[in-house]
Formats: sequence, structure tokens, C-alpha cells
Amino acid sequence: MSHTSAPCDHLPAADMPPITEHQLRTAFEKLHWAKFTYDQVMADPIRRKVVLACAHQLRRDEWEQTHTRTVEPVTRCRPGADGHPMKWTTQMAQEPWVRQATPDIFTNHVQKP
Repeated sequence: MSHTSAPCDHLPAADMPPITEHQLRTAFEKLHWAKFTYDQVMADPIRRKVVLACAHQLRRDEWEQTHTRTVEPVTRCRPGADGHPMKWTTQMAQEPWVRQATPDIFTNHVQKP
């Protein structure tokens, strides 16, 4: 039986930019490993994975600051045992991520992404 990891349900990694060296170094500094240098940590596969996980979190946090996600009500049907509609319900469903408009500080207008 092979183990397959479940895909991340909040953001696919393909939609985010790659991890930068700055994010890796910031992640290393946040871990406060006094006995190890950055190069020693990157040479060790286990510690490298810990730093990469922290860098992924930093990347996601930076990415979410520039994107928004709205929540919309969606009407759905709950079918009965025979397939006919039994009940209609309204659920709040999340829309896909969209880039936020950035304000132009020189003209006081909002630039569209």
C-alpha cells in the first residue's frame, strides 16, 4: 500500500511564486538555531525540510496579503433516496483567489490588476 499525500486544499502551489532566497534566510532566522549556520542547515536534508516548510508559510502569508477571496451564497439541492429534491439549502462557498487592486499613490486612483 503506497502513501500518497493529500493535495493542499487552500492554495495550489502552482499559483504562487517560487520561494526566494530571502524567504529561506528569514525562515532560518525565525527558527533560532544557534548551533547551526545557514549552510549547515541547508546541507542536512531533515533540517532543510523544516526550513523549507517555514519558508512555504512565509511565501503563502506574503501571497495572501496581495490577494483576496470572497464568500458567496450558493443554493444547493439535497436529493432524497429516490433522487428527487428533498430540501434546498444555501451554503457559503468560497470564490477563487483574485489579485487585489493596488492603489496608485501619485494619482489617488486604483490600478486594476
